[in-house]
Amino acid sequence: MRKIAVVTSSRADYGLLRPILFKLAKNKDCELELIVTGSHLSESHGYTIREIESDGFPIDHRIALNSSAVTRSVAAHQSSDLLLNLTRIFKAKKPELLVMLGDRYEIFIVAFVATLMRIPIAHIHGGELTSGSMDDVFRHAITKMSHLHFTALKEYGNRVVQMGEQPSRVYVVGGLGAENVDRLNLKTRAMLASELGIEFSKKNYLITMHPNTFDGSNEINSLFRVLDKLEESQLFFTLPNADPGSQELITQIKKYVKAHPNAQLLKSLGWSNYLSLAAVCDAVVGNSSSGLLEIPSLKVATINIGSRQKGRITGESVINCEAEPSEIMLAFEALTKKEFKEMIKNSNNPYFQHNTSEKIANTLMSVDLEGIMSKTFFNLNLEELIWDTK
Repeated sequence: MRKIAVVTSSRADYGLLRPILFKLAKNKDCELELIVTGSHLSESHGYTIREIESDGFPIDHRIALNSSAVTRSVAAHQSSDLLLNLTRIFKAKKPELLVMLGDRYEIFIVAFVATLMRIPIAHIHGGELTSGSMDDVFRHAITKMSHLHFTALKEYGNRVVQMGEQPSRVYVVGGLGAENVDRLNLKTRAMLASELGIEFSKKNYLITMHPNTFDGSNEINSLFRVLDKLEESQLFFTLPNADPGSQELITQIKKYVKAHPNAQLLKSLGWSNYLSLAAVCDAVVGNSSSGLLEIPSLKVATINIGSRQKGRITGESVINCEAEPSEIMLAFEALTKKEFKEMIKNSNNPYFQHNTSEKIANTLMSVDLEGIMSKTFFNLNLEELIWDTK
């Protein structure tokens, strides 16, 4: 029996971890411990713990954080509360392996506590770059605290090795989101309209904007100016994640939706409804990682705005633009081009590999944990580098 703890702190990482959780839960040789925290327990962010409960997973630990109005100081206080609760849980449960995904500050705290308590960490989606977000710092820090690495692309795996991690502990498995799309039974437009109480128009756009946590800039006003100029369009807004600055962003979105009859705010879609809605829209718009990692598998365009995702590898269906009204408008105009529409039909998602979740789950259950806490720095061959020592 192998005791594996999995931590989820947001709707984003849960949607990706979900197939792995199903596989671990069904394995008779696995004792699964599920820890739920972060925005999952926040009413203002949709109380998405309901989605976990509806999937039938027993939730062993719930760590509620005050995330109704997340500022940088609030995030720091949340981190201290999370640290204390995790210490108590890990001391009592003593998991043999801890699984986490991504780059949020809550996940960094989980890795920090596990490191202090000598619990091996398996990290998913390391090695990526998002220079417009403070997540970039946390992701690389988590990598250095982790012992097993599951990366989405070879380039990301190489970056993990570049940070001194042993190549034998790095597994290039593809992106979980891309695999989710490949296996999902998508709902029809009629089903979505009935279940979500939404209306469609000639053109439809699914919009998710998160705060720019790197420099604190507010990029959504530029998008609003462009959306005002679109004709015969329905705008579906989802809520931003629980980063510092999210509450201000939520207020702006609610104000815009109230003033525009063609705009709707969908508080919490869940991963299935989100992807199904994206599949029947003309484009996914904003700065969410889903637009890069998952949406290309739907053969749907993504307009990726600003610097939040800068550094991530993107497929042909992704249009990257600066957070300026003129640049965003050009991106919308590109959607109408015949050449672009034909290209999308034949485009591929660079993050897709077959059986990503199986590869991860099988490795988690079979990898030898003897001596795994011992980490030695892997040195690259630097002989060809010339250093200026003057």
